[in-house]
Amino acid sequence: MEQIGLLAIQGAYRDHVKFFDKKRFKCSLVRNNSELKHVDKLIIPGGESTVITKYLRKYNMVDSIKEKIDDGMKVWGICAGSIVVSKIVDGKKNDLSLIDIEVKRNAYGRQKNSFIVNCDVNFLNLKKFPHYFIRAPRIIKTGKSVEILNEFKGDPICVKNDNIFITTFHPELTERSDFHEYFLERF
Repeated sequence: MEQIGLLAIQGAYRDHVKFFDKKRFKCSLVRNNSELKHVDKLIIPGGESTVITKYLRKYNMVDSIKEKIDDGMKVWGICAGSIVVSKIVDGKKNDLSLIDIEVKRNAYGRQKNSFIVNCDVNFLNLKKFPHYFIRAPRIIKTGKSVEILNEFKGDPICVKNDNIFITTFHPELTERSDFHEYFLERF
């Protein structure tokens, strides 16, 4: 059975634990390279992307994550996690640069502008799935090998490429486990 890791150095990682408990998946909290060694899939949750990146540097995890991906580890970046793994952020090259997308931070506005919208998710056969956009990034450019899985008002909000899966919204804030199941069982 694959070992799932949840990056737990900053951010909303606790919101994901309920899905692992419900589905009886074994999930490890990852805070350093020795814990990272044992995971096959890694979720980088929402939070503060600059703080997450700062801690990844501080704990020397940037190269370790890249090496694990080269060895086949899959990563799901959610909101701030999608910023952390993007190639370009606000016009500047990013540390991890795991997926060929360019994002703009807080593109839909500040905290007070956060919103929920129901969107269909065709690749998961979902109708009116609640999408929580909390200071969400906007994907403004995708590379040729990036597959756009879902859009909101013409903007990609869910994409994948090789071992990287991205959602710019927070599916963990719903009571539904569809996105977690996709990442854990089908991605």
